[in-house]
Amino acid sequence: MLAGSALITNDNSFYFVVVVGKLTSDLNRCGSRDIEDLKSPQRSHIYRTSPLFFYQFAVEAELNKFRQLWKVPDDFRGACHADDICYLFSSSYFFTKAIKKGCAAERMRTVMCRMWTNFAKCGHPTPEGAGLGFTWEQYESERGGCLQISPENVKMVENPFKERLEFWKNLYGRYNGSFLKPKLV
Repeated sequence: MLAGSALITNDNSFYFVVVVGKLTSDLNRCGSRDIEDLKSPQRSHIYRTSPLFFYQFAVEAELNKFRQLWKVPDDFRGACHADDICYLFSSSYFFTKAIKKGCAAERMRTVMCRMWTNFAKCGHPTPEGAGLGFTWEQYESERGGCLQISPENVKMVENPFKERLEFWKNLYGRYNGSFLKPKLV
């Protein structure tokens, strides 16, 4: 593990990638979901009048263009931040139309586009009768549920990163007070 002022070399760069990868993945997860968790249920209910839906995109297939662009090592499992974009929108830059019929990427693209268009039409990504085989429940602070999207299974999970989020909340609270009212230097 890198410590202190150790230089990053070809021999130890793997550790740097691991540490930075974990940190940036947590930073991308903590944003809006964490703010929702930290508000009291009463305040959250007052200010939020529309349903809120969270998801974890865990697809690894040929449309994960940002994973490819950032050259994520093969032993790092999962999707990168923004990998879901090419499942929703075609891109001539990334050649996203050229995928094989029936492959995992095409199946996931169909599911993603169906949920997003359902949400635009009905206000819910999986309205009754959508025929997707699962229901995306709206977020509730008490349960912390989100839809886990993977080629093997699309299902609701509760607090998938609870320990990691608690670590950051506690660290922030310890050194900077309230997340909603930070100390300004």
